[in-house]
Amino acid sequence: MARLNINLSGIKPAEDFEAYPSGDYVLQIAKADATPTNDGSSQYLKMTCSIICGPGASTDLQGKTMFHNKPLSEKAAPFLKKLFNACGITEDMINANGGAPDTDWLINRQFVARVSQKDYNGKMVNNVDQEKPIEAWTHAAGNKAAPQPSMMTAVPAPIAPPMPAAAQAQQPVYQQPVVQQQPGFVPPPQTPFNPGNGQAVAQPVVQQPTMGFPAPPPPGGMVPGQS
Repeated sequence: MARLNINLSGIKPAEDFEAYPSGDYVLQIAKADATPTNDGSSQYLKMTCSIICGPGASTDLQGKTMFHNKPLSEKAAPFLKKLFNACGITEDMINANGGAPDTDWLINRQFVARVSQKDYNGKMVNNVDQEKPIEAWTHAAGNKAAPQPSMMTAVPAPIAPPMPAAAQAQQPVYQQPVVQQQPGFVPPPQTPFNPGNGQAVAQPVVQQPTMGFPAPPPPGGMVPGQS
């Protein structure tokens, strides 16, 4: 008899793995790492994703974890490229980094994917494929199907209060800087997807007030406020 060098007091037993229902999902990547295979002969891209909504417009599984892996091989390169493109990482971004994508680019990126089940060593596991950009999502909450109780309601973006007239006159004109793409750069983040209406949440554009001309003086001989 051997005593194991581990303390299991207070440890919660692991739950049985449960495959999620089949359908279209919106996923957001939380972690992405190049991981060696069990035999050490090659590597694969191991991604931990969070479910935004799915299957369809349902948000019952929102926040649950979904794992998604891609082999890092010449044969699997087209499928890996499809994933990066679905996450908004373009050809120009990849070329600017010498053709080699970076796992950090995938963090917090969202994409649409088909989820199905497949048998793996006698267990049914999730199979994620057919990645597409967020713009391909067709399961908006406002479709003809009856909305589910768990579906979220879009919250309007806050609007800044108006500025005093004196502050408007001193407000400088802001010029948007031009960002040059350099090797090793991190692509800009995507606009977050809102499952409440199936649309990306656009941020309001604040424009600077236009200065007007001062009011003309009253006619000669007239005193304002007197008749």
